[in-house]
Amino acid sequence: MNLQRDTGHSATNAGTTTPRELFSPLNSDIFINVMRFLQPPEIIVVRKTCKTLYSASHRRIVWLDALNRVMEEHGLFKPTYHLDSMTDSQLEQAALFPWKFSFMVNTSNGVPLRPRAHRILVNSLMNDDTERIEQAQREDGRDFATIMLVPGGRFLLTTSDAYSVGSYVKLWDLGQPGTRLLPVLVATTVLESHCVVYATAPTQDGLGIRIVSTFDAENQMQADPYKIKVHEIFPVSPSPVFREIGAIKVRRHLTCLSICGDRIIFTIFGIALRPSFVVVWDFVRHLTSTFRPYFGAPTEVQIHDKYAILGLAKSLSIWEIPPLQPPAVDDADDATAEEKLPILEFLLPFVKTSSTELPPHDLAWSSDSPNRRLLVALGFFDTPHVSFDVGLYKMEDSPPPHNPALPTSVPVVLTRGSFNHTLEVQGDLVRYKPHFCGNNVILACSVRDFVWLFMLPIPEARESRSSSPTSCMLKIGKCQPAQMEIAPATGRVCTITIDGEIRVIDYLLLDTGKV
Repeated sequence: MNLQRDTGHSATNAGTTTPRELFSPLNSDIFINVMRFLQPPEIIVVRKTCKTLYSASHRRIVWLDALNRVMEEHGLFKPTYHLDSMTDSQLEQAALFPWKFSFMVNTSNGVPLRPRAHRILVNSLMNDDTERIEQAQREDGRDFATIMLVPGGRFLLTTSDAYSVGSYVKLWDLGQPGTRLLPVLVATTVLESHCVVYATAPTQDGLGIRIVSTFDAENQMQADPYKIKVHEIFPVSPSPVFREIGAIKVRRHLTCLSICGDRIIFTIFGIALRPSFVVVWDFVRHLTSTFRPYFGAPTEVQIHDKYAILGLAKSLSIWEIPPLQPPAVDDADDATAEEKLPILEFLLPFVKTSSTELPPHDLAWSSDSPNRRLLVALGFFDTPHVSFDVGLYKMEDSPPPHNPALPTSVPVVLTRGSFNHTLEVQGDLVRYKPHFCGNNVILACSVRDFVWLFMLPIPEARESRSSSPTSCMLKIGKCQPAQMEIAPATGRVCTITIDGEIRVIDYLLLDTGKV
């Protein structure tokens, strides 16, 4: 008896580990490694179970790792946050932003979300461009005509109207999400007139931005009236500049385009006896591949591995991309475009809708995340209300044994939902591309100065029944947005009004402190 009291062990529990030993500080590294498999809200739940986990969950490495995973899973630009200068508390808050914003939408109960910070972007001049900008300012036009928010919300691309010297494209640093810093002009360049910034993607190291622009010639009768160019810029480098890394001429109008890695896929519009065709262009090695879908022009195109995913009026289809070769001439020509049949085709899960679409996605920004394997399809009704169906597809791996003639992964319906919202105002409905936020898909639309968000939960497994979507309204101030860009994973929205005023609106803020 005394021996057992002295040693603290008995014959029956010899060799076992006591709870005190299991949760000793020596095992805190084990718990930190376990937390790497948890989502940020799950870490908050775990920390409430015992003192050891509470202490481990407050280690800086836990939230530094969590925020990096959140950025990767949501496809946020790596330099979105100043990780080294953020406090431990700010790291935790930023990692929870996607779930906090989703919670705000889900619990709004009809009350519009109010901004925490509201700033107006003021144009700035670069010293080396002062003379040309002064010349442009004597002409009639807007310094800000279009905007594009880099995923994450820290950096913003603006494009001016077409002046005689060209269109001004500028990159702005709006400050990391959750702060009220004044926007700073990072770099500017003058591109050819009638320039449209079409898409962005990260560089291979994740520290730079690739910008895809299209150009329409004033004289549509010339041989190659359209161009596509790719520029590259590293905004956090000591001297960021726009650098052209690829260009291709196009003989006809483009209808849709997306970028993935070093490849761009786009559709050339058909006219008369010349049907539409699809082009895949490797802008780094300057190789191209073309094919003609047998049933007409797609409304949206994406690249997935060595296959093209085309969105059509009523279906999604998968096509094998033909081998890429050096173009015969320096343009995208349809001379070698052969008519092809899809490998697989899937009807969209909408029956009564009057129109369907596969809206543009920011898939290029999340190539290594699970969200890269999700696609959103929309079906719209002819009604004065905001009324539509949304179908969520997941690219699932084909079960073994795999047929080498078929893709390694195919889209399957994960879930679907229906939205029906009665508008209190009249006007043209503007829809925006979908975004992934926490465990939800968020869709946005606007009518005049009213903005609505619709949120559809992402199920962990395939569901046959429809999900329960939620909606809320955003307050953006007394302005009518001509264009709007949202970054729900960081709680930031950018709008440009019809008279060219840009507003930066934050719905989430980090606590005060060094940033």
